[in-house]
Amino acid sequence: MFLSGMAQGQQRVIRAVIGEDGLRRRLAELGFVPGMKVRVLARTSDGMIVEARGSSLAIDFRSGDLIVV
Repeated sequence: MFLSGMAQGQQRVIRAVIGEDGLRRRLAELGFVPGMKVRVLARTSDGMIVEARGSSLAIDFRSGDLIVV
């Protein structure tokens, strides 16, 4: 399952981040790394608000399709 497919309120552990090196590095800087817990706080029309590392982050669905949970 990918992060973009999670429902509001769901919490899971990141298993992998796929995609180009630059994008994977940027997602890692934001806290999206294997082993981290993420929780979907809200879904919007073009993305979602997730909690990772105690911070709320906005992520678009395209990026969410690169995060395996």
